Amino acid sequence: MEVLEKKQAELNLPQHTLIHDVVTRWGSTYDMISKFVEQHAAVTATLMADRNTRHLVLRGTYISTLEDKCKVLKPLRTFTDSLAAETCITISSLRPVLQHLTESILAEKDDDSSLVRSMNHAICKNLQERYEDSNMANVMNMACVLDPRFKLNFMEEADSNKRQLEQHLTQESSDNVGNTSTLSQESSARGECEDEGTSISIPEAPKGLAGILKMITMKKHENRQSADMVKSTPAFQEVSAYTALPTISVDKDPLQWWKDNEEEFPRLAKLVVPTTSVASERLFSSSGNIQTVFRSSLKPEKLNMLVFLHKNLPY
Repeated sequence: MEVLEKKQAELNLPQHTLIHDVVTRWGSTYDMISKFVEQHAAVTATLMADRNTRHLVLRGTYISTLEDKCKVLKPLRTFTDSLAAETCITISSLRPVLQHLTESILAEKDDDSSLVRSMNHAICKNLQERYEDSNMANVMNMACVLDPRFKLNFMEEADSNKRQLEQHLTQESSDNVGNTSTLSQESSARGECEDEGTSISIPEAPKGLAGILKMITMKKHENRQSADMVKSTPAFQEVSAYTALPTISVDKDPLQWWKDNEEEFPRLAKLVVPTTSVASERLFSSSGNIQTVFRSSLKPEKLNMLVFLHKNLPY
């Protein structure tokens, strides 16, 4: 380390120490590689100063390989840090971020090496496999649409996502009201149609072209009536009013917006729930770092106190 510091001073390099990656720390692999690439000249000079360590010097293609890895991982590290936040909404940002990554950041460029292209292709494939599940995609799309910063701007099938949101609201309302009214209507309808000693005769459909045209016009009329009924539902009107509003600035708080507009969109506001697993995951990591194999005799009360102090005391 002393020799490394001297070589850094001689080469006018930053006085940075080399670090090692950690499995549970996101982006640590990039940090490890980038620090080594930054200090490569000083590390090489330090190893060459000792005959016993000269064989450890990386040469030629190894350095270019590490530089290519840094080129691929650097933008991913930026997005990882942003999506790992605890105090802001992140799930609604997944769809815009993934779209930007696959269409821009990880897109093939003319000056990319074969390694960079293969790494970008592998990362894109991995991301697609992670989020190809239909339930996962529905949650991501719903969260994105309910974010007043994005709404339908990043939806490839905006009309389909809008109808899905309307159906979700309608289903929620139906579950709350129950099926009592539906059952009573069905029983009354059966009572009107069923009468002892009488039979219902079904009129025969007209034949020929007139019959076909009559069937087509009746079907068209039924579809139009069904569409008009959908447009008159509270769910359709609320979703239409929400999507018609302009999006807010990306630096605004979407939860605060929903708090201010809850009375105007009461049904949609019930779907907006701030959730995150980042804080709990970091809390478990902190507990594991405190109660190691060398401190396995810590009692639960003592461990809780130490974790509380670790998470709340300023550094």
